[in-house]
Amino acid sequence: MTVRLPVSVKGVVFDGPRVWLRYNERHEWELPGGRLDPDEQPVDTVVREIREELGLEVTVQRLIGAHRYTIAGSADEHTGVLVLGYLCAVTGRVGDVEAVGEAGLARFQRWPVAELRSLPMPAFYSGMIYSAAIWSAGIAVDHPNPVPDVGYGQLEPQPAAKRSARCACS
Repeated sequence: MTVRLPVSVKGVVFDGPRVWLRYNERHEWELPGGRLDPDEQPVDTVVREIREELGLEVTVQRLIGAHRYTIAGSADEHTGVLVLGYLCAVTGRVGDVEAVGEAGLARFQRWPVAELRSLPMPAFYSGMIYSAAIWSAGIAVDHPNPVPDVGYGQLEPQPAAKRSARCACS
């Protein structure tokens, strides 16, 4: 039997030692992003969603993780949602942070990576953030297990020279 899952594409966007998060209607923090538009590639989706939600222009550096997420009480509950997380680099500001989005009032905030453990957030999101921080190698990660086993393996930090050579996602 083939299972068809809706796809949600999220961006890990750092601002120095802070990461952008969205507070959702389920009263938890998540990465900014959204659903694929028809005939849209995931990389294009994350660039569009970050522009719409955060007013930032980004380039995609790499896929950080993928997780099948079942949200209790949602229309997708019987199958879940496939969440793809991409590490994004900010290249400029093109607008303001969104105040009202498709789901109503929008609340975005930059959080220090060191404070993620205190936030109500699904573990796979914080795992993606820690993996992105390690891979970026520019943010100190204060976590006992910075890359929890949530189905996408461990990523090794990459020197800057290797990172730039791997940024062919755009």
